[in-house]
Amino acid sequence: MFETYEKGATKAPTWPEVTLLRKGSMHLNSEARRLLGDTDFVELLFDREREVIGLRPSRPDSTNAYKLSGVRDVLWTISLISFLKFYDIDVTESRRRIPTLEKEILCVNLREPGVLVDRKTS
Repeated sequence: MFETYEKGATKAPTWPEVTLLRKGSMHLNSEARRLLGDTDFVELLFDREREVIGLRPSRPDSTNAYKLSGVRDVLWTISLISFLKFYDIDVTESRRRIPTLEKEILCVNLREPGVLVDRKTS
Protein backbone atom coordinates (compact mmCIF):
# COMPACT_ATOMS: atom_id res chain seq x y z
CA MET A 1 0.00 0.00 0.00
CA PHE A 2 1.41 3.40 -1.01
CA GLU A 3 1.39 6.43 1.20
CA THR A 4 1.84 10.03 0.17
CA TYR A 5 5.01 11.74 1.29
CA GLU A 6 4.14 15.10 2.79
CA LYS A 7 6.34 17.71 1.21
CA GLY A 8 8.97 18.97 3.66
CA ALA A 9 8.31 16.24 6.24
CA THR A 10 11.35 14.96 8.11
CA LYS A 11 11.89 12.45 10.87
CA ALA A 12 12.76 13.95 14.20
CA PRO A 13 15.92 12.49 15.72
CA THR A 14 15.47 10.15 18.66
CA TRP A 15 18.57 11.52 20.40
CA PRO A 16 19.02 14.92 22.06
CA GLU A 17 20.34 17.75 19.94
CA VAL A 18 21.11 21.37 20.69
CA THR A 19 21.85 23.91 17.96
CA LEU A 20 23.63 27.16 18.71
CA LEU A 21 22.64 29.56 15.95
CA ARG A 22 24.79 32.39 14.68
CA LYS A 23 21.93 34.82 15.28
CA GLY A 24 22.31 34.24 19.01
CA SER A 25 19.64 31.71 19.86
CA MET A 26 19.69 28.07 20.88
CA HIS A 27 17.35 25.37 19.63
CA LEU A 28 16.62 22.24 21.64
CA ASN A 29 14.84 19.27 20.15
CA SER A 30 12.20 17.42 22.15
CA GLU A 31 14.70 14.81 23.40
CA ALA A 32 16.99 17.52 24.80
CA ARG A 33 14.03 19.16 26.54
CA ARG A 34 12.96 15.78 27.90
CA LEU A 35 16.38 15.50 29.61
CA LEU A 36 15.49 18.75 31.38
CA GLY A 37 12.27 17.21 32.69
CA ASP A 38 10.13 18.85 29.99
CA THR A 39 10.52 22.17 31.80
CA ASP A 40 9.45 25.46 30.26
CA PHE A 41 12.02 27.53 32.19
CA VAL A 42 15.78 27.21 32.55
CA GLU A 43 18.71 29.01 34.12
CA LEU A 44 21.77 29.60 31.97
CA LEU A 45 25.15 28.50 33.30
CA PHE A 46 28.68 28.62 31.90
CA ASP A 47 31.80 26.73 32.92
CA ARG A 48 34.62 28.97 31.66
CA GLU A 49 37.35 26.42 32.31
CA ARG A 50 35.69 23.61 30.33
CA GLU A 51 33.86 25.92 27.87
CA VAL A 52 30.51 24.28 28.56
CA ILE A 53 27.10 25.96 28.43
CA GLY A 54 24.68 24.56 30.99
CA LEU A 55 20.91 24.71 31.17
CA ARG A 56 19.29 23.88 34.48
CA PRO A 57 15.54 23.54 35.03
CA SER A 58 14.16 26.54 36.85
CA ARG A 59 10.97 27.78 38.42
CA PRO A 60 9.16 30.50 36.45
CA ASP A 61 9.43 32.96 39.35
CA SER A 62 13.22 32.69 39.59
CA THR A 63 14.98 35.99 38.81
CA ASN A 64 17.35 34.11 36.46
CA ALA A 65 14.70 32.06 34.64
CA TYR A 66 14.54 32.05 30.85
CA LYS A 67 11.46 30.74 29.05
CA LEU A 68 11.81 28.10 26.36
CA SER A 69 9.53 28.95 23.45
CA GLY A 70 8.04 25.89 21.77
CA VAL A 71 7.44 25.39 18.08
CA ARG A 72 4.92 22.63 17.27
CA ASP A 73 6.07 20.60 20.30
CA VAL A 74 9.23 19.46 18.50
CA LEU A 75 11.60 22.41 18.87
CA TRP A 76 12.26 24.83 21.72
CA THR A 77 14.13 28.11 21.39
CA ILE A 78 15.88 30.39 23.84
CA SER A 79 17.60 33.70 23.07
CA LEU A 80 21.21 33.82 24.23
CA ILE A 81 22.39 37.12 22.73
CA SER A 82 23.38 38.86 25.98
CA PHE A 83 24.69 35.59 27.49
CA LEU A 84 26.93 34.98 24.46
CA LYS A 85 28.23 38.56 24.53
CA PHE A 86 28.86 38.45 28.28
CA TYR A 87 30.97 35.29 28.02
CA ASP A 88 32.47 36.25 24.63
CA ILE A 89 31.26 33.02 23.00
CA ASP A 90 31.89 32.86 19.25
CA VAL A 91 28.82 32.09 17.16
CA THR A 92 30.00 33.08 13.70
CA GLU A 93 28.71 29.69 12.52
CA SER A 94 25.61 27.74 13.50
CA ARG A 95 26.53 24.34 14.96
CA ARG A 96 24.51 21.37 16.20
CA ARG A 97 25.84 19.36 19.13
CA ILE A 98 24.72 16.40 21.19
CA PRO A 99 24.38 17.53 24.81
CA THR A 100 25.15 15.51 27.91
CA LEU A 101 23.42 15.49 31.25
CA GLU A 102 25.43 16.15 34.41
CA LYS A 103 23.12 15.69 37.36
CA GLU A 104 20.22 17.97 36.37
CA ILE A 105 22.23 20.22 34.04
CA LEU A 106 22.03 19.85 30.27
CA CYS A 107 25.59 20.51 29.05
CA VAL A 108 26.74 21.74 25.64
CA ASN A 109 30.49 21.39 25.19
CA LEU A 110 31.74 24.19 22.95
CA ARG A 111 35.08 22.43 22.46
CA GLU A 112 33.32 19.71 20.50
CA PRO A 113 33.13 20.75 16.86
CA GLY A 114 29.56 19.60 16.35
CA VAL A 115 27.95 19.68 12.93
CA LEU A 116 27.93 22.84 10.86
CA VAL A 117 24.36 23.89 10.09
CA ASP A 118 24.07 25.65 6.75
CA ARG A 119 20.63 27.20 6.62
CA LYS A 120 19.43 30.53 5.35
CA THR A 121 17.48 30.95 8.60
CA SER A 122 20.38 30.24 10.99
